[in-house]
Amino acid sequence: MAGRPRDPGIDGAVIAAAADLLARQELATLPMEAVAERAGVAKSTVYRRWANGDALLADTVDFLDRPPDQPGASLAEDLARLVESLRPVARLLPSLRLFARRNAGTETRLMALIDGRRLLLEEALVRAEDRGELRDIPESTSLLHLLIAAASHDGSETAVRLLIRGLGATEAAQ
Repeated sequence: MAGRPRDPGIDGAVIAAAADLLARQELATLPMEAVAERAGVAKSTVYRRWANGDALLADTVDFLDRPPDQPGASLAEDLARLVESLRPVARLLPSLRLFARRNAGTETRLMALIDGRRLLLEEALVRAEDRGELRDIPESTSLLHLLIAAASHDGSETAVRLLIRGLGATEAAQ
């Protein structure tokens, strides 16, 4: 006998609540009761879907991890798209780092996310060089850290413009 079908809106509300809690303060654990309260659902509803905070955290990161769907027409566009794709996860990084210290699965997921964005950045830099926007391709890991920092704050457009100038990009890159 099947029970009542799950409401997919509840999953979204719980994930949004978890992301909001993680972004507001550095947390080493995800308090399921606080997540349930913020989502407006019973704690048992949360536990029926996720066995623990680590499982909810993994689904939250997966939900927020949305890489750019297509390359931009310029280096500026590529960098802006990368920053926007990093923005939801960048807000959680302080908490994710704390989780990663005690949970190898979280550390692996976080490294995969960062490596994936680094590869997208490297592809964008190669495209920019091919279009004549860059003379030399910079080291991608440091540049990615700067993009993550830009994603963590407002004013990412200004940060992208400053990065492009600092990279010595041509006018076509902008």
